[in-house]
Amino acid sequence: MKADELWHNATEASSSFAGQASDAMSYLARGANKLSGSAFLEDTNQRLIANISQSNLIERLYQYENGTLGKRELTQMLQFGIDPKIQASKILRAFESSPTSYAKKGGGFESSYWDWGDKEARNMMTDNIRKSVSATLIRKGLFDSPLVSNDPVISMLFTFTGWYFAALNRFMLPALQAPLDHYLMSGSVATFGLSLMIDPLRAWSRGEEFNMDDEAWFGSAIGDVPPLAPLYSAAMRGNAIIDNDFLSKIKNDRYRNLSILGGAGGAPVGVAENIAKGVRMFATQNWNQADIKRLANTVPAAQMWWMNSWKNQFMDSLTDGLPRTYQSAKK
Repeated sequence: MKADELWHNATEASSSFAGQASDAMSYLARGANKLSGSAFLEDTNQRLIANISQSNLIERLYQYENGTLGKRELTQMLQFGIDPKIQASKILRAFESSPTSYAKKGGGFESSYWDWGDKEARNMMTDNIRKSVSATLIRKGLFDSPLVSNDPVISMLFTFTGWYFAALNRFMLPALQAPLDHYLMSGSVATFGLSLMIDPLRAWSRGEEFNMDDEAWFGSAIGDVPPLAPLYSAAMRGNAIIDNDFLSKIKNDRYRNLSILGGAGGAPVGVAENIAKGVRMFATQNWNQADIKRLANTVPAAQMWWMNSWKNQFMDSLTDGLPRTYQSAKK
């Protein structure tokens, strides 16, 4: 606790410049989440996971009392802070005594655990669900990502990489140690199947027709499978430097415009690079489509998914007739 306090000392005080920058970025991030609709989806997702986690815990506690709980399930409970030898009877007693508790006809259990009379059991259930939601969403936690990324300002350099750090430690390395683990294999196959819908949904949300080569579609879906995601991310960031034809062909939307500096320094450096290229274009009068569109994407809220179709059409019409890149404009 003391180490954590000292680590965050420079950024937690709003009187410091780093603290003020952190507060401002948090405010902007919350506003962007609300405008894009992602906050609503995130809340819905967390509620769904919490309900499933609650039901799973009660079911496993009953399995423990019946002597049918598996070793793997017991290990998972212990990882989330529940020792059934000590806590099973207390939580089940609170569950059974609550008038809000019931067993669902389709399987599973439901209860308003936040209203349980036993405060200790209520806290046990709350802590378990919080840890379960965090683990399911694969957010960075202890030893999941570099310590420096815990700083709210420096963590900007690790934007969108926390998921990959967690996937590396929680999925890829265990898969290398036990490649035939049926839990990892079945989860990876299911995730891959769901991932195949991501790119079509992105295109349709922008009002565009989905048009993607099979190789690119397959490669993009692999990038969302936890054991393989770190490899895909590393390949795409490396491709920002080497510009390999095959790797460029299987890039998805997240890496479509990834630059060398953006890949190395995160979103803030990428935005700074786009602005610098725009300034260069104005200074040299070498007007081109790529730099104008990059400048447009640096405008706050310009990349909201529901604005993409209109924005792309507007920028295409605005830059029609201009050279495609800065290098072609110089010729």
